[in-house]
Amino acid sequence: MKRRELYAWAAGFIEGDGSISICRRAAVATNYNLRLQVSQGIVVPLERLRGLFGGTVARAGYSQNGSPRFLWYCDSNKAMDALKKMLPFLCCRRDEATLAIRFQNNVNLWVTRMRVGKKYGTGRLPARVVMQRDGWIAEMKAMHRRSGRLLAGAETKPSEPRLAVSDSPCSGDQVNPERTAETTVPIPA
Repeated sequence: MKRRELYAWAAGFIEGDGSISICRRAAVATNYNLRLQVSQGIVVPLERLRGLFGGTVARAGYSQNGSPRFLWYCDSNKAMDALKKMLPFLCCRRDEATLAIRFQNNVNLWVTRMRVGKKYGTGRLPARVVMQRDGWIAEMKAMHRRSGRLLAGAETKPSEPRLAVSDSPCSGDQVNPERTAETTVPIPA
């Protein structure tokens, strides 16, 4: 398989079974982390992800039926590089990936500034940067909630059968509830 095809495969795999997260590490109040991960019962596709993007494959315990679970993950710049390579092929997680890339670029910018700052006696993140990062965490969590709710079928059904019309490439998987009322049409009998 060509590299581009492998990135497309990885994007589909991440869309189906992966997660993109930004979290604040509890040990240090201003230490943030980007993580890209997938949990599976089969280790082979996770090894392929590790070959493509680096990262770690580890045993992640056992499922409810007793079969082993495995986890592939990569953090920070490795996660950002992987997301950049998969971005052209992502559909439903494109917004999450874009936010994650923007977040990691900001972290990299401030890591450089902090190194210079320590030389001059200021080793702290400005409060506005902390607030911005916390805002990105909240935005990522909101994206996760929306996608979980919609994929679980929690949207309300109209009184008559309707067809959702969307320009989204994921329109078969998700319907944006904010736009549904404006973009639905009755299904012809």
